[in-house]
Amino acid sequence: MSYCRPYANGQMNNFVYYVNPGSTSYLELGTLEFPFKNFDSPAKEVFNFMYSSDTVTTTYVMRGTSMFIYYGLMPIIYLNINQANILPYGPSNLPKPYIYVTDVPYQWPDSTLFSLAETNNNVNLRVSRGDMQQSEASTYFLKFNIFRASLYVKSIDFQSIMFGDAWSNPLFFSFDAQNKSLTIEDAYLDLDGALCEGYFPISINLLNSHINLTNYQYGIWDDFR
Repeated sequence: MSYCRPYANGQMNNFVYYVNPGSTSYLELGTLEFPFKNFDSPAKEVFNFMYSSDTVTTTYVMRGTSMFIYYGLMPIIYLNINQANILPYGPSNLPKPYIYVTDVPYQWPDSTLFSLAETNNNVNLRVSRGDMQQSEASTYFLKFNIFRASLYVKSIDFQSIMFGDAWSNPLFFSFDAQNKSLTIEDAYLDLDGALCEGYFPISINLLNSHINLTNYQYGIWDDFR
């Protein structure tokens, strides 16, 4: 089956996705009517097919729902794009979307009969295209991984549920992010490791957000000597 996702608002390389874990539809197309049900599905499609450096992708997550990032199993990777946005949608009286970082086995929705969701991140393809170095591809991807891209997250709450050595990992890991930015706005961050780690200059903006320090190991590690 071939499918071409349309540009948002007719703007080239601008893509919009919807995620609603509460959807009962048997179709998952990433659209408003037939949203994806797993949070990582939009990022996997962008990683596997959207190669342009001016790509802008926006993932709308349904308010009043909760979902998983599967630690180490299905990480979120943004590679060589201009901007990735993660925003809420739905009735404004509902609570913000809640994302749990967990290392439980990956789960596909039982109600889905057909989905456009990719099964994995095709790292070998991106290496063969010259989009990332083999040393970068050998990195153990964990939660959010940002390669030469900017990320904006607004009105999304997070909780990391890790055990053993895994609890010390950052939520956001940036690679070669000079002249790029990470912006988090209106978020509650209940983290058991760190907020951000990187070894290249990056602009980090934390706006009107709250960090629960109960299990917090360290804040931001940015070592670009």
